[in-house]
Amino acid sequence: MKQFLLLNLQGIKNLQFREVLKVIIVIFAIQIVLVLLNISLYICLMPCMLMYLYKKNINENFLFKEEYFPVFINFTLFFLILIANFFPHNNAVMLANICYLSYYTIRINLELKKQRQPSLYSNSKTIISIFNYFSVFSIVIMTVYMVEMNYKRIFGFNIYVIFIGILTMCMLFGLLFLKMFKKEIKEEQNHTVDSSRQLLEDFKSKNRIHSLASNNPLSYDILDFFETSRLYLNPNFTLLDLTKELGCSRAELSDVLNRDMKIGFYSITAMYRIEHARDLLLKKENYTIETLMVECGFHSKSTFNKYFKEYVGVRPSVYRKLNSNF
Repeated sequence: MKQFLLLNLQGIKNLQFREVLKVIIVIFAIQIVLVLLNISLYICLMPCMLMYLYKKNINENFLFKEEYFPVFINFTLFFLILIANFFPHNNAVMLANICYLSYYTIRINLELKKQRQPSLYSNSKTIISIFNYFSVFSIVIMTVYMVEMNYKRIFGFNIYVIFIGILTMCMLFGLLFLKMFKKEIKEEQNHTVDSSRQLLEDFKSKNRIHSLASNNPLSYDILDFFETSRLYLNPNFTLLDLTKELGCSRAELSDVLNRDMKIGFYSITAMYRIEHARDLLLKKENYTIETLMVECGFHSKSTFNKYFKEYVGVRPSVYRKLNSNF
């Protein structure tokens, strides 16, 4: 069972929403077959939990820290609601389903609002929001159906027909976005040999870094620090730490960075971290992207990918693949 859980969570742990989406689409397809066969196994409740864990991990990065307690708590909750649905759909079961969907709908919304850094795929937030709207619609339908079970049938709709319709729509949206993800990746990886060689031979990050120097002597001290020290690779390295190393005030350092060098503290730190990561990618072929991320001082993989693509032009996995051609 543990291997099954970790296998299905592999995409979440690596922040690969494309893999998570594939699992969700397969779950919806299986659920449609189960409904048509009149089998009361409602595995379609799992995607809510998977999307919640995915967004929560982006915000807290708990899976990378090997903190699996939230995972198993949520899976336990899912299995309990799954078992409950084996029984006839009386008021208690219907109410449990409504509460389950409401809980995850609210939690997903909260995680979407909390997210500060972009996901690896730009469309992940959009499709999770769309799925959440379908969850809200399902909650409304189930509530009306439960009322009709106990009181007068007002609408008289067939809940299973609507159920299959919702699942089909979710599948279609999932396949649509999956195609968009594949197109996005294909465009990024579809470099010619010439453009790859140009990328690898003419990378100008050092030139950009040295062009930051101004007439203010402190700007040279700042660049010299980043060139000769590795303290900035500490994930907890702050502006205050840099002031201590340079022996200047915080206000003076911020003024030189922002006014004279035209760059913020976090941007210049990220720039040097990415330069270090680029070197490691070429030298340490056995390093995983997660290991690189941590060694270069980044807390989250999404932030690491964002800055790497900004300064190098492609994601680190693509850069490594292009480099392997030579």
